[in-house]
Amino acid sequence: MVKMSALDLDAAEYRRLVTNAPEPTLVADGDGTVLMASRRALDMFGYSPGEILGARIETLLDPSAAKPLIDGSDNPSWELHGRRKDGGVFLVGMRASRVDRSRELTIVVLRDLTPERQREEELRSARDSAIAESSAKSRFLATASHDLRQPLQTMQLLNQSLADAIEIPELRELLEHQARAIGTMGDLLNALLDISKLEAGMVTAQIADTDLGALFTALGGEFAAPAAARGLAFVAEPGAPSVRSDTVLLGQILRNLIGNAIKFTERGTVRLSAVTVGARVRVVVADTGIGIPSDQIPRLGEEFFRVPHADGRAVDGFGLGLSIVRRLADLVGATMEIESSPGNGTRVVLDLPAASGATVGARRVPARPRPPLLDGPRDVLVVEDDPGLRYATKRWLSGRGLRVEAVGDMRQALGVVDNGFVPSIVVADFHLGNGETALDVVRRVRQSIGRDVPALVLSGDTSPMAQAAVRVAGMGLLLKPIDPKDLLEQIQRLLR
Repeated sequence: MVKMSALDLDAAEYRRLVTNAPEPTLVADGDGTVLMASRRALDMFGYSPGEILGARIETLLDPSAAKPLIDGSDNPSWELHGRRKDGGVFLVGMRASRVDRSRELTIVVLRDLTPERQREEELRSARDSAIAESSAKSRFLATASHDLRQPLQTMQLLNQSLADAIEIPELRELLEHQARAIGTMGDLLNALLDISKLEAGMVTAQIADTDLGALFTALGGEFAAPAAARGLAFVAEPGAPSVRSDTVLLGQILRNLIGNAIKFTERGTVRLSAVTVGARVRVVVADTGIGIPSDQIPRLGEEFFRVPHADGRAVDGFGLGLSIVRRLADLVGATMEIESSPGNGTRVVLDLPAASGATVGARRVPARPRPPLLDGPRDVLVVEDDPGLRYATKRWLSGRGLRVEAVGDMRQALGVVDNGFVPSIVVADFHLGNGETALDVVRRVRQSIGRDVPALVLSGDTSPMAQAAVRVAGMGLLLKPIDPKDLLEQIQRLLR
């Protein structure tokens, strides 16, 4: 069989093929004169056949388009600008191939690149917007983390200072309850900020063996009073086995579920229990409340969805709780099932891996002893721009036998040092006013006294970048809110 080439076609057949080509197509001679044009090419440039045939190819394309027509190179590819009859300029992709060397005929296939470039630009714009949004969210979370933790840290220090100063048992008991409430608030704050960071891909769960019995005991003390205020009984069953999970995030999950159960239960009991099934532990929050219609259960994980009351009453809240719980459950490696029907209460079942160690029961966590006074004078320079927290920190540390100078910025810190106060340790907030950081202050203080005095950075900024900067600088780090006893223990360690 003889293969047919372009030269085997007569002129009419060849012209018909070019005219009906599925892509914008031109045929030009070696001088760059357009001899044939497809209908799609005419539509692309806005010309009629009589206007373009016999014209120079530079009428349609940049002058560089004539190069493949003159040198006869096969299959070159260019991106260049095309010009329509109305003067509009657009980007064109061009492929050229010599089809008749004796007559120097070249076929040129064109493609309008405008839609493709528009899509690329849209993708670039969307990517840049996503990066900017993620960066803005990260900055917001860092700021919120710092600003929300400041007053909480102040409350903890002032509460502990009061507890140290008061010997009346009844008042000390009240302060212990208040300290637990502040601690719970800190745990919840950390968890809520972590949820936002999870959405931004900034947080991971810290999975470890978790004493579920101790968590149940804490939840029992926390929810007994709110349940009683609604005429309900709250029962956290003893003997809960340990699980593999993140203690703080699991606590947030259970607090959310228990709070919902109490909120939607008008009489009876809310019960928290756990049972081992093989290598798994099933944690159950059950109530005797109003229940949920079966057709509504699949929607409970949707953001802003709230199960409507049967009598049409408005439902409190924003419909975010169970959406958050589901995301947290995924993060800690738990599955969640909801069993309910109207009038028969609700059971929420979390399925978690059992701990690697032995099962433990609920136990009372003994109160930590009051921290001892430190022996000998130890001079501490506290740098904290928040006046309330600066006062609380100084009061707490002074009560432990330390000599404390507390200032608000670098200028004041250097002034204290110039006046003869030589600190044994610098305790500084990471973010200070005027763009200063603890790293800047410590570096200047060390230069001023001529030695590398130990430094402890207190930070409400939980970003990995901030933490890495502190550690690279060789300084100690505690993340707010900080237990005052942990603060003292860290100072003792650095002073050794």
